[in-house]
Amino acid sequence: IGALLGRILKKITDPPHKWEFTKKEFDEICQVEAAAYGTKGNIPLPNDFAKSAMPNNETSALERKWFVQAIKEIEDLYEETMYVVSYVNGMTKEILKFRKTFYKEFKLTSFLPINGKNTAQIEDLIARVDEEIEKFKDVNEAYDYYVYNSSNEIYKAIEELLVINKKGIKLNYHYFIESDAILYFTYNDWLDLMTKFKFVFEKIKGKIDIPEKFEREYRVLETRFAICLIAKEKNNG
Repeated sequence: IGALLGRILKKITDPPHKWEFTKKEFDEICQVEAAAYGTKGNIPLPNDFAKSAMPNNETSALERKWFVQAIKEIEDLYEETMYVVSYVNGMTKEILKFRKTFYKEFKLTSFLPINGKNTAQIEDLIARVDEEIEKFKDVNEAYDYYVYNSSNEIYKAIEELLVINKKGIKLNYHYFIESDAILYFTYNDWLDLMTKFKFVFEKIKGKIDIPEKFEREYRVLETRFAICLIAKEKNNG
């Protein structure tokens, strides 16, 4: 160990005068010093007490040491970090699955339906989209239908949101839709409407409880919007 430390400390005296080692360099130094001071076939360090049981009072005393507590905190932080990494990786896989299923190019507008959703919610959206598209010949036929047959669903969702938003931000029907009557609802109309819904959700988050009735109405629009994005992407691809 002393020889190894000596090699490490001497590093600064040689150009470029930096204490920097690659893993490969360090492994090579370890091999050289181990060969010089070790005996092949023997255990390099004593292990006379490796299987000895430490009394509980001594264990407890050591566990209360500040450096032991610090190590435990680092281990806990590491576990939490790895949990977050695992969660993010799972989310990334679901997003990629959504992309590969429906999109060739993952544009910013394409991200809107899944923004802020967890893995289970993304899977639910994918399942709803699949189920809805199966009702039509293809995604373009579904889009054409939604352009001319979504006014009732849009009215219901807006009305429900206005009812539950009485204690939220000030807005009215015309914040969402300019005209009184919806004769048809194009891709740009869908994009504008769903962006406004997302904005309102962010403003009232934590202030108002969202009832199940509105969530049902919104899921219908969300599914149709996702299909409109898919059709737009397909036709532009």
